[in-house]
Amino acid sequence: ISTQVRPVAKGHVGPATAADIRPSAAKIPSKLATTTEAKSAYRNVVSGINETKMKPTVTISNRSSTGSNLSHSGPMLQAKSTTGGPPMILPDLKSQVPQKVRQMTVTRMYEQFLRIYKPLDDHMLLAFQHSENQERKIHQSSVNQAGYKQSAAGVLGRLKKRLPSENKDDVGIDGEWTEKMSQQKTGMRSELQQYILTEEQLEKMNYPLADALEISQSIDSSVGIERQCDRCTKSFIVKDILTKQDMELCRYHHGRIRKIKVHGEYERLYYCCNSPPESLGCTTGPHVYKDETIEALAKRIPFSSVKPVSGASKYIRQIIALDCEMAYTTAGMELVRISAIDEFNETIMDELVLPQHMVVDLNSRYSGIQTLRGAKYNLQDIQLMLSKFMDEHTILAGHGLENDLKALRIFHPNIVDTVALYPHPNGLPYRYGLRFLANKYLQRFIQDSSDGHDSFEDAKTSLDLIKLKVEKGMCKMSNPDDHD
Repeated sequence: ISTQVRPVAKGHVGPATAADIRPSAAKIPSKLATTTEAKSAYRNVVSGINETKMKPTVTISNRSSTGSNLSHSGPMLQAKSTTGGPPMILPDLKSQVPQKVRQMTVTRMYEQFLRIYKPLDDHMLLAFQHSENQERKIHQSSVNQAGYKQSAAGVLGRLKKRLPSENKDDVGIDGEWTEKMSQQKTGMRSELQQYILTEEQLEKMNYPLADALEISQSIDSSVGIERQCDRCTKSFIVKDILTKQDMELCRYHHGRIRKIKVHGEYERLYYCCNSPPESLGCTTGPHVYKDETIEALAKRIPFSSVKPVSGASKYIRQIIALDCEMAYTTAGMELVRISAIDEFNETIMDELVLPQHMVVDLNSRYSGIQTLRGAKYNLQDIQLMLSKFMDEHTILAGHGLENDLKALRIFHPNIVDTVALYPHPNGLPYRYGLRFLANKYLQRFIQDSSDGHDSFEDAKTSLDLIKLKVEKGMCKMSNPDDHD
């Protein structure tokens, strides 16, 4: 006799009711020779139902997010979650450990395995299976509740220290996962050693060096001082309160001059409006300025080196790719956003930053920042947050990172810069733009929004270019006229 079992309510694993089990129409002959034969067949079916009621066999089939079928028939010790959550521990009268304690343990392990396997496509299924296996292994090897808790605490501590998996081979429960996987994670940092900028390169690219740490703050404000506008090059007096007229004093071109072919001949024109270099600016705004030298920057806001926070060693990353956005203030350019990710593309931070001085212009066309509403941290907070994730061995990566470190007021010796990895054939100060490199080598279009740059997107693009460099080595660049 065949029976059909209706879907059971979520979490229900008890015996099926009479209403849950019905005769299978497929098993009753569609054509019977006599009424006697029909009655006989029906009695046989009913008899089968009664037997099934006495000893029901309920099959619960769950399908994971990856499509794997997890089916269990007959007596079940553990019920699988149908929503991608942790395994469910069912009561076990023979266990020395309460169900509540076991459930809390397997849930915490599931959370850790979910974090570790997050980069993998089947991370939810792996986290489910390995947290179940890990808890079962601890339970089977423990003789009492105290021993169970002690073993579980040790395993959880080690799981928390594990970095996210790089590939499908970098998996396994505690006790089976080996350090060879961890050693593979140092491979990228080892391969990047040859690309770390030398002190000579750092100086040539105008990075802050160690001597910047010796310059103390001596300038508090530039309000009332005459400066040269960074956009139109005219002289102006810095103000902290701007009138409507002040907001339109500067006329400038926001685009660069490029060689554009017009009627068969190349002409130098601004790409923002296709006007010649001597033309009046096509955009208006307030006068702004920025300090260029390390000394001038340090006298206004001093530099510092990142010092690891005590007890934060488990958070230290080997590689951090970052990108910053800056805005014009009465003190020049200051940090207003930072995005940082590690070598596994995990977000370390993505925060708006409150500048120390009055904002003159958010530079939205390039920074992408329309407002600082919701910003919770200042520059010192960001420096402290970074110190939780990096030490003197951490490699900082990015594109044109000298500007980011100036905004962060940080000196750090281990730098990998995509400007140096993909050099312009004419040498510095010529350099390829990140947008061009992303298009050419990653077939990716970035910075094409009218809302400005996205620092998170730029940080990830820089990291991907670095990984490509490690994988394939030096690439031949195209014609220098192609850069932006």
